[in-house]
Amino acid sequence: MFEGVSVNLMDIMAFRDAISNTHKLWLDGNAELLISFTVNMMGPVKVNQATRRIFQQGIAAIEQFYMDTSLIVLHAQRFESAAGFHYVVAVSGRSSLLLKKQLIELELSLPYGRMMDIDVIDKSYRPVSRRCLGYAPRQCLICHQQAKDCARNQTHSLADLHLAISEILAS
Repeated sequence: MFEGVSVNLMDIMAFRDAISNTHKLWLDGNAELLISFTVNMMGPVKVNQATRRIFQQGIAAIEQFYMDTSLIVLHAQRFESAAGFHYVVAVSGRSSLLLKKQLIELELSLPYGRMMDIDVIDKSYRPVSRRCLGYAPRQCLICHQQAKDCARNQTHSLADLHLAISEILAS
């Protein structure tokens, strides 16, 4: 489930640069806000059965969300490379804070939502934070501390993280 092509930091940075360039291009154009979605996958393999499954569920949920609401979609683009998956949607018709709140609730409602990162990016090119809406930072899949702290400190082994993800995917 977690097998695939290993990537290095340069591959990941090049992938992120391509996405960032699209963000800038669209926000400098007619987009008011962007929905920027990726899968959080630890380790050197970013594309595998698990990430593909999570990414497909996330795109389906985001597309259903904007079809069910008055959100106006201007552009949408999928990015796929060995460095990961990313989906960007340029939208209007909603405040950034309301959209972020709705997308946090969407993440929380999805079976694989804990492994998804759905951001709202405004004209400042920065994501709207969960904290500004009173939501706690993302929790680690294993110990429920702040996920960023565990990732930075490499608190858990990749095998333990894969086991936690497998359990979520199986439930």
